[in-house]
Amino acid sequence: MLSVDSQKSEDNLRQVIDTLPTLVWCTGPDGSTEFLNKRWHDYTGFSPGESRVRGWQPTVHPEDLPRVVAKGQELLASGQPGEVEARIRRHDGGISLVSYARRAPAG
Repeated sequence: MLSVDSQKSEDNLRQVIDTLPTLVWCTGPDGSTEFLNKRWHDYTGFSPGESRVRGWQPTVHPEDLPRVVAKGQELLASGQPGEVEARIRRHDGGISLVSYARRAPAG
């Protein structure tokens, strides 16, 4: 359980991240979704609950997904930061965004 100060700091950080004019997400080492900002939900049309169940992978263009997953695993294994380009689906089914996902090493 978070202390009151820690919870307030987390809430403040989430508020700042939600105001950024870009999609922000964070995944765990296994690729599971840990955080998606409000813009992500607005863009993809996934509710926070739906995102917890479905994760981020259904939003990546099917042709890009294997490469994105492989690159993420490669970066995780190497411990090095890196980037990968992927097309992300909008809430209306269109694909209009090219995203550069940056993976930073944990720690």
